[in-house]
Amino acid sequence: MLEYNDRFSLNSLFENFTEESEELEDDISSDNEGSDCEFFGSFADFDECNIRFLHRISENIDVTSSSDSDIYEDEINEDLECENECNNEQSPCNNNNEYHEIIADLELKDLTACVVIDFINGKFQRCGQNEGKIRQLRNLFGTWQIDRDAVKEVNGILPRLGVCDSHFQFDNKYLHKPREKKFKDFESGIIQWCRCMSCDKFVNFFSRGMGCAQHSWYINKHNIQVSCIGQYGCEALKECDPLCVQAFDNIKRSRSICCSCYEKLGGHIYQRPGRGKKGSTCVNKQLHLEDISKGLEFLGNWLIDISRTQDEELKKQILVALVNTLIPFAPHSYYNKETNNPIPISTSKILNHLELGSIIGNKLWNSRSDVIANKSSLESPQTIQEYYNAFPNFITTFFWGIIYKLQEKKIEISNRQQKKRNKPLQTVNHKKLTKVVTFITSILIGFAFPSLKIWLPRVLASLVRRPRLLSSLRQLLTMCHVTSHTDRYERKLANVRMKNANPTQRLIKKNNIWNLAIIDNIDFKEKSFKFGNIYDVTRESSHAILRMAFQIQLPIDIIRTGPEEMVELTADTPLFGMNSRIDQLLMTFQEVFKELLDFKNINGELSYRKDFDAKSVKDILLSKLDYGCLEPSPNVIILEPGNNPNSDEEILNAAEMYKKEFDLKDYEFLDIVADEAIYRRLIKCKKKWTKLRPHLGQWHTSKDFCSVLLVLFSSYGLLSLASRLGVRFLDKLEIVVDYRSTARVLDLLWVAVGIAINIYINLKKINFSEILDGKNDTHICLKVWYLYYRWAGIWKAHKMGMRIGNFSIQKDSLAAAAPLFASAAKSNYTTAIAHYLSTLAAFPQLEEKLRCVGSFKIPREQHEENHICLGFDEALETFGVKYVKQNVTGNTIDEKCLKDQIKAVQDERARIDLLIYEYLDNKSILPAERTSKSRMAPLWDLVGDLVDIFGMSDPLSHDLFQEYQPTELHHQGVERLISCYQKGLARIKTVYRQEVLEIECRNTHGRRAIEVVRTRLKDFTQQKKNRRTKVKLSQGTSQTGGSRNADNLELSHLPNDQISLLKKKRKQTTPEEEKILEALLVYEDELPDSAINEVLDKLSSDWNKTKVKAAFGKSGNTIIDEFVFESKLRWIPYNKFENVEYLDKGGFGIIYKAIWLNNNGNKEVILKCHNNLDENLDEFLNEWKYHECCINSYYIINFYGFTRDPDTLKYMVVMDYANKGNLRVNLTRIIKYNWKQKLYMLHEIISGLDELHKQNLIHCDFHDGNILNHNDNENRDKIYISDLGLCQPVKSFLNKYDIYGVIPFMAPEILRRKSYTPASDVYGFSMIMWEFTSGVPPFDDRSHDIQLSLSICRGERPEITENTPQCYVDLMKKCWDENPLKRPSSKEILNIIGEWIFPSYSGKIENINEELKCNIMEFINAPIENNNLAIESHHLATESLRLATESHPQACYTSRLLDFTSKKLNDTLESEELNNCLIQD
Repeated sequence: MLEYNDRFSLNSLFENFTEESEELEDDISSDNEGSDCEFFGSFADFDECNIRFLHRISENIDVTSSSDSDIYEDEINEDLECENECNNEQSPCNNNNEYHEIIADLELKDLTACVVIDFINGKFQRCGQNEGKIRQLRNLFGTWQIDRDAVKEVNGILPRLGVCDSHFQFDNKYLHKPREKKFKDFESGIIQWCRCMSCDKFVNFFSRGMGCAQHSWYINKHNIQVSCIGQYGCEALKECDPLCVQAFDNIKRSRSICCSCYEKLGGHIYQRPGRGKKGSTCVNKQLHLEDISKGLEFLGNWLIDISRTQDEELKKQILVALVNTLIPFAPHSYYNKETNNPIPISTSKILNHLELGSIIGNKLWNSRSDVIANKSSLESPQTIQEYYNAFPNFITTFFWGIIYKLQEKKIEISNRQQKKRNKPLQTVNHKKLTKVVTFITSILIGFAFPSLKIWLPRVLASLVRRPRLLSSLRQLLTMCHVTSHTDRYERKLANVRMKNANPTQRLIKKNNIWNLAIIDNIDFKEKSFKFGNIYDVTRESSHAILRMAFQIQLPIDIIRTGPEEMVELTADTPLFGMNSRIDQLLMTFQEVFKELLDFKNINGELSYRKDFDAKSVKDILLSKLDYGCLEPSPNVIILEPGNNPNSDEEILNAAEMYKKEFDLKDYEFLDIVADEAIYRRLIKCKKKWTKLRPHLGQWHTSKDFCSVLLVLFSSYGLLSLASRLGVRFLDKLEIVVDYRSTARVLDLLWVAVGIAINIYINLKKINFSEILDGKNDTHICLKVWYLYYRWAGIWKAHKMGMRIGNFSIQKDSLAAAAPLFASAAKSNYTTAIAHYLSTLAAFPQLEEKLRCVGSFKIPREQHEENHICLGFDEALETFGVKYVKQNVTGNTIDEKCLKDQIKAVQDERARIDLLIYEYLDNKSILPAERTSKSRMAPLWDLVGDLVDIFGMSDPLSHDLFQEYQPTELHHQGVERLISCYQKGLARIKTVYRQEVLEIECRNTHGRRAIEVVRTRLKDFTQQKKNRRTKVKLSQGTSQTGGSRNADNLELSHLPNDQISLLKKKRKQTTPEEEKILEALLVYEDELPDSAINEVLDKLSSDWNKTKVKAAFGKSGNTIIDEFVFESKLRWIPYNKFENVEYLDKGGFGIIYKAIWLNNNGNKEVILKCHNNLDENLDEFLNEWKYHECCINSYYIINFYGFTRDPDTLKYMVVMDYANKGNLRVNLTRIIKYNWKQKLYMLHEIISGLDELHKQNLIHCDFHDGNILNHNDNENRDKIYISDLGLCQPVKSFLNKYDIYGVIPFMAPEILRRKSYTPASDVYGFSMIMWEFTSGVPPFDDRSHDIQLSLSICRGERPEITENTPQCYVDLMKKCWDENPLKRPSSKEILNIIGEWIFPSYSGKIENINEELKCNIMEFINAPIENNNLAIESHHLATESLRLATESHPQACYTSRLLDFTSKKLNDTLESEELNNCLIQD
């Protein structure tokens, strides 16, 4: 290391930058002129670490030892040779011989050893690591110095440069923050050829782009580049504005410093400690302790140099700056010279309080070493006093004095009152004072030194995340006077405020105010179940009618007094259908598309623009429409709520409350807005209150309009188009789960269709008006999507009219859309629209008001040009329901308490306008620009597909329609779609006459009939499933089966109910045929062919040799016959079974129920026809040999033998019949058992599994469908395990990466295609344990796809059910542990559950330990079934049915071949692990 020079020159700060390009030369002189004041103006903010580096980096390094020269002599010669080569070969070097080369984006495997320069073995040298994983250098993120010789070795093939895994991981995990990586292009790696600005030697750097945004700096406005590893832990370069600032992305013509010079200039390259060792930095080693002294020494020398110059003006400016900066420190320095004692801060010597704060802040900042010395006590104190003593004494003494004096004054006043009352006098509580001072000091120390783990702030951070400890947090804040009073007193005040709340005081009483009422239902549910068994009761809920008022200021010229004029309506009044305004608006939409596409004919080819998206279309459309709602934003009031809206009477009562609040006169109408459900009730209430005038909420109407479009076009390819846009959750789109998301998709489809139609008709020279012409019968798709373009355009117009507050557009688009609601069987909305449009037509003055304020205008900022509006009902949902739910606390189940809180909520939360502005600032109602841009590419891809499809004679063959093939894309389907509008128009006119005018008898027949064929997503899914099953079974068809097998294949993919009907028609052996077959009973071993032929001559043509052998008692298959002979099983002729009927279809095959005509009595049995059993019989029988030892087990389902269906020639397994079905169908019954009964059942299940494992066997498909439940004659439940090992023959047909099973019961290692172990069976048992606490199968609310499998592999498990005994939870969690080695064995589980059931299971009762006693008490005290609960029986039945049937449509609990591979699963998980390595800081 070089020593500091004694003398410095200010000019040396800039000397190294004089070789910059011409664009910087003009700025150097101005930089020098202003640098003095800038330098001293910020000197008070200098950091002790980076001031040393700043002055050293600017110093001329002109003193170099001879040893240093010797070290670099060879390198200098190489530099000269390299420079000559650059000049001779006309390389892209600039005047300074500095340039950079981009690393090509090539994947190469022949990589060099690690080329990174690092501090290794006591010196800076190339890493050279060539073992382990070597990556391409371009994968690094930061800036690194690399070996020049290595760059030369690759001869310009830069992608060959390698970096070791150690440096790669350190670069990605420790040097760089994850958020920085999002903004860097990973294809911009470059090699820099540059000179070190200190030693002037050529060096090579790798960087991504021009440098690292996180580790590049500007020193005195010049860019400096240092290896990123030099700034890890070293603070030589730190923010010191304006002298030293971070460059971020503003990196221009940077100057580099090599690692060796960086060390000499005062910086420190981080020395990585190696695996398993603790790293240390220059700060830990206290290498910067003298930086402050060196910095002051540097300034002193510089001032001496300045004093010797002749520039008096410069010296004067510096002197003034020095005096202003250093004068506050003069008293401190002076008194320190006179005395050796620390001088307390005296306010008499402070010019103002700001200076006092500055001195304290500076002293606190400089006390870092003292704080670090007491680090252990500050981070992990044992007592409060130890924690208090660890802080710097001056700061605690300072705050103690302030708090003590204030407390003393307060007690002095309080004691006066105490004396008068003859009560004991108070004294200062020193213990409490210590806590308050500690609290304040902790905040300051944590703010000053955030890297230290100060105890109190850390504990508070944990405390706020623990809801059950919030009361302790409130006590702490109250004790420290952060809150003014206790939580108990706050509740009292809240009750007083609720009692005194009077929201009507917010109402404005003026003549030009239009009071618009708006109501909706608001409901709250209990956050948790009551104490007791959670399966006995449901969470309670409370409901109320949220009542709001929008007070709108109207122009004076439309104010009317007296009764309103009313127009009489007739059956001929034009209310519904297309109108001139909408026709004109659709023409405007068409003109906008033409304007944006800008069609041009260039050399006979059609050319058009592609640089716009849906947002561009929307912006131009809005600019062409007239905005409404020009008056001020409404005054919003949340009024006293109504009761539970469960009847028409309560709705009427809630409406009548407005009479008094609005001071309505007898002739005045109450205009009240509601959604369709409440609107229907308000229509009924009009008979009791004729001045009630309901308004239909337009936001809810727009939402249902989305559903109308989805219904009408569901069979014409709409889901295919949505999928092409990238919509993943089509099931949620179909049912309009989220209005804004659905509207976004429909809007994108409308834009894509509009663009595609315009392109196609211009290509084909078709007039827009001729698309639906009968002459163009070939353009089926064009007609369909032309109708979507028009009808979705009506929806678009309605929505835009609502957003810009133009009520005329809203009304006319609603009239045009009315027939579509009727066609889509929206019966309730059809009636509501008929009533609403009739109301508008009957009251012209009302329509006049709505033209002024047709929507809720959101207050806007002054700089915004156009305002945004919401539907009145949308405003209530967003700023009413949501607002109330965010601000209501406490008991919301008690309806009286809930109503009081709603009444006072506006007073509790200031003004609602503030919240509206917050929503506007967050742009929650505006589409994000990022969203629009992200859909531009798929939008134009869809446009291209549609243009192709419009011209195809067979559009169904296009790839777009392969996944969700439209069922109505033919001439008849198109005709149905075209005619549905007129049919809907006729239907709504009928509703108008019957419901509104009441001039016809009410007839609801046919109102819910859809005029088109509707296809749901589940229908497409079932179709795909059927096709896959058919293909799969066809591939496995035996050639010997002939046409008979083909018939059965067609049968196997039918729905279960159809299979059941067909199976009942199966041919049975007649008594006459049985008598003919009896002639064969004389043969004991084999049937001779002559005997078979003799019998066949007497039987019908349906019989053949195989059927005869099957009926005789032999299988006709040598392998099976030998197996039956050697084992304890038997071959059972098929004619010994009667009443064979279809029962179920499982993962391994079809299951039939039958009566076995046994000599010992008839017996109910199961005939299981396994998939692929015939083709893989050898493997099946070999697998069964291993399980033969368990055949007589009490817990394993009894297995009798084999038979063969003479019709299908399929082998079948004969097993015992369990009359209660599998465990899954019994969950709703089991969940009502007490814990002792549940534990008995679990004990039986794990006993059976343990018997398997004792025989070194693995079940391999252990789930609730393979656990059977049987109720014997004594009404006792028995548990049996079935299908042990029968999945193995099925698995033999799988490919290498195929996965087979039930996802929720499959262990993570099995999903990743690892080998089966007993631990994988234990994982399945843990899911059964969870089912016994929940009553539903695991993950029944999720789609069983690759996403669920990924979640399971990442560690996700079912949520623990409330009130489950903790010991049970602990065992369950062990069983589903991610690591199979950490799961308990079946024997261990058996012992644990046995001890819970039988306390003396492992010894005498008196020897039971305390832990087991506690566990048993947990089960005893756990909530159990309450038979006296007053719940209606049908309610219990409904709840049970819900638990049994409600599940995700894509949830599957039968063993199956999954539609993804383990390779895809593993690749995804490995990619995530790699990404985690890349983004971790």
